[in-house]
Amino acid sequence: MESLYAILGVESSATPDQIKTAWRALAKTHHPDNAARQEWSESEKGQHEARYRQAGGAYTVLGDPAARAEYDRELTAIRSAWVAQRRARAEPQWEEHRRREEESRRRRRQEQTAAGVQVEDLAQEFHTKAVARRARGRELRLSRARDAFTQRRQSEREQIRDFTQRVLAEAMLRWFESDWGLPEHSLRLDD
Repeated sequence: MESLYAILGVESSATPDQIKTAWRALAKTHHPDNAARQEWSESEKGQHEARYRQAGGAYTVLGDPAARAEYDRELTAIRSAWVAQRRARAEPQWEEHRRREEESRRRRRQEQTAAGVQVEDLAQEFHTKAVARRARGRELRLSRARDAFTQRRQSEREQIRDFTQRVLAEAMLRWFESDWGLPEHSLRLDD
């Protein structure tokens, strides 16, 4: 389910006049009385009626300053909770990666010492012979990390959007039912 701002096609910083204008335009376009003039099929009528109800519900909340403020607080809280949850999941993965890197370094040092090779000599040799290889490896790792980060960020944005839409839909239905006393099934848009 879309956010109420997306339903009306306005930004979250929209003024009350912009919200009202957007709602009127949607109401004109999707009003059930247009069915006779436009010769809509039954499925189109249903889609337009659902869109009309969505726009009306969105305007009911966003048109009232107190309800809009509460909606914005809930939306912000939901997004913040989701982001915190994602960060909490990602932190152990980074810790595990750091731990493995440190363990790998320690093993190499032990192997070098056991073979009787001085660490300083190895470091000097490595530096003189493999600067180009190291730079290529660093670039490759950075590129892979950048790609992985971009993919994770895109995935997280999609998950945030889907999660927010689901929660907002449920909250909107609960609000409509509680304020209007309507049965639950009368407001389901996906039937």
